[in-house]
Amino acid sequence: MRKISIVAAVFIGILFLFSSCKKEQDNAPAPFLGITVYDFIKTHPDTFIFKASSTIACTYSWNFGDGSTEISGDSVQHVFDYGYHYITLRGKTESGATASTIKGVNASPYVRAKITNLTFTKLPSLRQDGTPWSSYSGGTDVYCVATNGSNQQYTTTIYNAPLCDTTNLTFHFSIPLNIEFFDKPLIIKIFKQNISPQPDEMMEVVTLDKNVTGLMTGQLPYAQMMDFETTTAKGNFTFYWQ
Repeated sequence: MRKISIVAAVFIGILFLFSSCKKEQDNAPAPFLGITVYDFIKTHPDTFIFKASSTIACTYSWNFGDGSTEISGDSVQHVFDYGYHYITLRGKTESGATASTIKGVNASPYVRAKITNLTFTKLPSLRQDGTPWSSYSGGTDVYCVATNGSNQQYTTTIYNAPLCDTTNLTFHFSIPLNIEFFDKPLIIKIFKQNISPQPDEMMEVVTLDKNVTGLMTGQLPYAQMMDFETTTAKGNFTFYWQ
C-alpha cells in the first residue's frame, strides 16, 4: 500500500511539473516578426536577400513558397524563378513561444521598365515668390526631364499649359526612358520653357528615392503605373516591361 502511495505521489509530481512548464510556456509572450527585403540584382532569375527582425530574440526558419527546402538564419539569400512568391518567416523564442509572418515578392523575368509618359494632375501655379509663371493669359510652356542613374530623357513640351491643382497634363517621351537602376532614385524635373537666351526655370522636382524598386518587388506582378506626389505636384507615370 505504501509503495502504491509513493508511486502515486511521484506520478502526481510529474504531472504537476509538466502542467507548470506547459502553463509557463503558454503564458510566454509571442514575438512580433518583420521581414526586410534587399533585392539589388535585377536579372533573371532574381536573387533576393531577406533579413528577419523580432521584438524578442528568436531562432528563425524560412519557407520561400516555391517548393524549395526551408532554411534557418536571421539573414538569408534565395534565388527565385520569375513569378510572385509568398515568403513565410517563422520565429521561436527560447521559452517556446512562436509566431509567423508572410511577405510577397515579385521576381520579374524583365530587366528594365520603359517609361512612355508622365501625367500631372497637380502642378505649382505660382513661383515661390508668389508671382505667376507667365504674364501671358493663355498658359505656360512646360516640359520635363526624367533621370534614373545614368539614363536621362526629355519629354515633349506642352505649350500654353494651364497650371493649377486640377490640371491634367500628359508629357510624352520621344524615346522612352529606360529604368534599369532599380536601387537608384527616379528624378523628375519640371521646367518652364523660356524664349532664348533667357534660361528655362525649374518649377518642381519629384524624387522617388529608391521607391522605383517597388515596380518589381512591392507591387503586383507586371504593374504598368506608379503614382507620385509632392507638396505642390501630383501625378503618375506609365511604363512597359522589357
